[in-house]
Amino acid sequence: MFMMMAAAVPAQVVVSKSGAGAPKCMLDLSGFKSSDGSSEALFRQTLEQDLKRSGWFTIAAQGKGSFLVQGTCRESGGSLSVRCEVDNVVNGAVLLNKQNGGSGAKPPKLAHNAADDIVWAVKKVKGIASTRIALIGNRGGKKNVYICDA
Repeated sequence: MFMMMAAAVPAQVVVSKSGAGAPKCMLDLSGFKSSDGSSEALFRQTLEQDLKRSGWFTIAAQGKGSFLVQGTCRESGGSLSVRCEVDNVVNGAVLLNKQNGGSGAKPPKLAHNAADDIVWAVKKVKGIASTRIALIGNRGGKKNVYICDA
């Protein structure tokens, strides 16, 4: 008599990014200037991290990018203002020219919005930097809502 034994075979999982295969764009941030204040530094740091995390860009050295980000981040009297322009270095086209900010504006939120604007201007896809994630946890018999940045 012939007997067949079933063996457990682990599942193989493959994760890939949508649009994979397209090379990352080289983004030159050297044209973006800001003051030495803590809000401006936080804005710049958050913007750069968001653009890297998007998966669409590699931050290039000055003069080495296909796209140049220019602009300013200034704090004055409790108001933070940001001006951002993205230029295609190859054909000279201005892809984005936008101002944002105001009284009570938070540097991380402004940076998340600017990063999403840059992703849209260059790649024509929605960015994820300003996305929020909501979770419901059940701790100690009580349900709590937790919200965090993406």
